[in-house]
Amino acid sequence: MHGVAVPELLWCGRDLARFPVHELPARVAVRRAWGGGSKQTHLLVDGRELLDDRACTPQELYTSLRRQYGRWTAHPLLVEEFLEDAAGQPRASQFNFYCFCGTIGLVEHVEHAGYTSHRTAYDASWEPFPGVVYAARPRSEPIPRPPGMDEMLTVARRLGAAYGTFVRVDLYQCSKGIYFGEFSSTPFNGTHIQPWADHLLGQLWQEHCPLSV
Repeated sequence: MHGVAVPELLWCGRDLARFPVHELPARVAVRRAWGGGSKQTHLLVDGRELLDDRACTPQELYTSLRRQYGRWTAHPLLVEEFLEDAAGQPRASQFNFYCFCGTIGLVEHVEHAGYTSHRTAYDASWEPFPGVVYAARPRSEPIPRPPGMDEMLTVARRLGAAYGTFVRVDLYQCSKGIYFGEFSSTPFNGTHIQPWADHLLGQLWQEHCPLSV
């Protein structure tokens, strides 16, 4: 709709009796269409569950889903293609853009290690902030400005403007280019945010979209 690539959708539904357990590729991502937290996500990579770092067959994944949800899930599950980095490794670089309509106030680079995510916050010019946005997430070392950041900023501004209020736009930089991950209107449900980030983001909200909720 807005000219941004999204992962190929292999299946979507709530009825797990229709889950395509025998048709899953060797690398696949399974996640809820609504909700938050990586514990709702399953990354099956060449016979292993990547987040848990354990052996896992498609049948074992299906059994785990049935144990977790029963037959019907409250929200649809998405079965999507797995995004790889430029070297074909089972990972992609994640960048979160805190948008206030078409203005970007903060960018997070996210490094995943299982269920733990290390994050570094930058302004739109790629100058790192001294602290983390969320107390529950450790800070990683700053990295050089990534290639393609200008394009990602353009994409994030376009999506933020279309959203029309505050939203976090998550993008992935992978072997195929820049891909959209998700919108998050209430990251971490608004909890655990550090005072400096709360103050900065609150100021930006008041400045750029004070009447939008």
